[in-house]
Amino acid sequence: AFTVGAELEDALGTGDIKDFTGAEATLRLSNVIEMGGKREARVGVISRRIDVLNAEQRVVELDLLAEVVRRFIDVATAQEQINLQSQSTAIAEQTVNAIQPLVTAGQAPQLELGRANAALLRAQVAEQAATARLESARIRLANMWASNSPQFDSVTSDFLTVGQAGSIESTLTELGSNPDIEMFAAESRLLEAELRLAQTRQQSDITWSAGIRHLKEIDDTGLAFEVSVPLFSNARATGATRSARANLQEVEIRRLTILNAIQGEIRSLHQALQQAITEVNTLQQQVIPVLQQVQQQTQVAYGAGNYSYVELISAQREFLDAQLA
Repeated sequence: AFTVGAELEDALGTGDIKDFTGAEATLRLSNVIEMGGKREARVGVISRRIDVLNAEQRVVELDLLAEVVRRFIDVATAQEQINLQSQSTAIAEQTVNAIQPLVTAGQAPQLELGRANAALLRAQVAEQAATARLESARIRLANMWASNSPQFDSVTSDFLTVGQAGSIESTLTELGSNPDIEMFAAESRLLEAELRLAQTRQQSDITWSAGIRHLKEIDDTGLAFEVSVPLFSNARATGATRSARANLQEVEIRRLTILNAIQGEIRSLHQALQQAITEVNTLQQQVIPVLQQVQQQTQVAYGAGNYSYVELISAQREFLDAQLA
């Protein structure tokens, strides 16, 4: 920026220069001529800082989206658990209804009816607890829209339909565009701009000033001009330049470290995903149909007096545990 200054010399003295008799008044305009492209370097630093802020914003957006997905899955899970607990309650009611006539006819002891009624009560309590968990999950999801009163009753999801895990290599290839990794690139560009700014400080700026000077004693006016250049700027800027280079190398090392950690985590999650898909398909296609048939046959066999109560509840528990899994 240009600077305007005023200066008064040799005033209010004693003898010949008392009062303003020998005063010299100067009005000057001064400015700094920046050398080495300092202005462009500063603008570059500010632009790169904006890029870093934009990258950080994308990271926050992605984290927010991930949290919404997690809470959505919690609601979908709670809905499925209510369905399962409802089925468990229905099976417990069927068991009580099946035992009641057997106890009346003396074909089953009274204690089995007591155990069946206790199991029914526990199933009903579990269903109530699942309903409470669903309500809590709905509120937590609604909180993402700054609301404590959910404006929805349920969520729609194809929750238990699984596909293929997909290619791990395609996922790793797309990792470079992940906002967490892009943030390192933005930070690296910022540090490169700061390095360029530090390098420009190795070249001294030129400060100049020009003005008009009035000499009261001879009642005359003349021009005043001044130029100054600081010395040893190169030596003073060496430390800042070395520090900027070190920071640039450090951010690259951090990027590689984080990238390696994320790649390892992705590979681990991909293995877990493949195993989960295998388990779900096995349970849905092979285990649950068999256990459902066994549970129904055991119910019939118990009514005919061929199976004990322990075998009946064991078959029921195996069927429900497979669905829960």
